[in-house]
Amino acid sequence: MKLALMTVLALASAGCGSSTPSTNPDGSAPSAPVDAAATSDVGTADPAAIQAACESLWKATLARIARCGGSPYSSERATELESRYVQSCVNHGTARGSGYSATIIQSCATKTEGASCTLSADQLCDEPVGVLGTGDACRFPVQCASGRCVIATMTDTCGTCRATKADGDACQSGDYCAPGSECSSKVCTKVEYAASGGQCGSTTQRCLGGSQACGTDKKCFDLPSNEGDACKSYCAPGLVCELNGKCAKYSYVKVGEVCDDTHRCEKGGCTNGKCVSPSPDGTTCTNSTTCDMFATCVGGVGGSCQIPSATSCR
Repeated sequence: MKLALMTVLALASAGCGSSTPSTNPDGSAPSAPVDAAATSDVGTADPAAIQAACESLWKATLARIARCGGSPYSSERATELESRYVQSCVNHGTARGSGYSATIIQSCATKTEGASCTLSADQLCDEPVGVLGTGDACRFPVQCASGRCVIATMTDTCGTCRATKADGDACQSGDYCAPGSECSSKVCTKVEYAASGGQCGSTTQRCLGGSQACGTDKKCFDLPSNEGDACKSYCAPGLVCELNGKCAKYSYVKVGEVCDDTHRCEKGGCTNGKCVSPSPDGTTCTNSTTCDMFATCVGGVGGSCQIPSATSCR
């Protein structure tokens, strides 16, 4: 997952790497230059500098969400999420062979601060790659020189770095194209993002995201962006398309309160119309959907909710 994407997902559902295994389904962008200071073994990067940069990225994302019309969390939940995000971000930056460095994370924070609201989370910052070779143990894609860390099953704590095919190479089901590319018509092809009116509707032709969507005519169009605008399925960020076909603002509610399209749970999920607490870190889980933000169900069924560690895979 993208360096800024993890941060934005936490806020938009209400980009340091991925706690999600295998194939980077977010369509990662071409890799940025790797800072050598962050690509050696665990502990050789500067954790304090990386933490400061992660905190900066979190604050930049909060500011962008507010500027682009998103609904804010309560101060209590925002503080809680900052602590969890920074821990996860630091874990990615200090993992063995990681391509993240304080410089790269801070650069992403600067880009996020001034980024257009029309861009989706995975377009904000380039994704660096690591230095680990094919077959090396990994937890995060950013540890691998290929940008692909494949965790075979939910019960596996660690994965292995996998080789990728370059743009133009023949590919088939099960092959991995380089980050930022997908296997389309049996050829690895770079993903292109189109503005309003541009072509979309395939794995390699997508809309800019954020305030755009792909229509039935496979053309990108601008989503309705004002409260009360007519809508079919989606509205621009900060709004939700209600059953009456109108865009409406949403807000966040706490655990135990009533939830629906315009009243979203700031913590946990909406079950039978009420917000339910997530499973705390360290408790038994069956899948990652029950864990709190930035944690995953490590070990699959019977495993436990954890924020993946930098040192768990050697």
